[in-house]
Amino acid sequence: KPLEIAIGDVDTTYLAVDLSAELGHKYIQIPPLNLSTAFNSPYSYASYLVMNYLYISLKLLVERVYPAGLPEESELSRRLEAIQPEIEELRIKKEVDYKKANELKVPLFKIIWQDFKRNHLDRDTDLAKDFTAYVKKNKDLMDRLPYLVLRDVYFPDDAQVFKDDIAHQPMVNGWDWRIWPV
Repeated sequence: KPLEIAIGDVDTTYLAVDLSAELGHKYIQIPPLNLSTAFNSPYSYASYLVMNYLYISLKLLVERVYPAGLPEESELSRRLEAIQPEIEELRIKKEVDYKKANELKVPLFKIIWQDFKRNHLDRDTDLAKDFTAYVKKNKDLMDRLPYLVLRDVYFPDDAQVFKDDIAHQPMVNGWDWRIWPV
């Protein structure tokens, strides 16, 4: 089963590099991969330090979290099987459907996280140690993540944020954290 969700997962960049080389190109341009704010524009970012989680390669993540291979009877395998038709629909679209990609990927990340906690953090594996060291080393970054999570929880649909022709006022209708509900 393919694990890419059709929005340019980071590992698919290798394909772009290979194709460009085959065509004789010397450069490829990659837009910023940071977490964005407005309409998934890479030039309107929430943090220049945080990669947009939608570009995380499920394939590479699964290889790290399940080094012996993804068990066929696992919850993740069943979920991937169930969403294959939706993944195929995304792949044939002319434009990236970020909202749909988010709807498909985030539940998969949650399953992988639960498996990571159970199979690595609880057992203090080398991968768990690497993760823990990364979190400690990047404490300042970790302190910013709640803002990003809350933004996605309270305002998951950019179109709703910019209703009534207020696109020129990004702090109106919820983007300003000071007016979020407590």
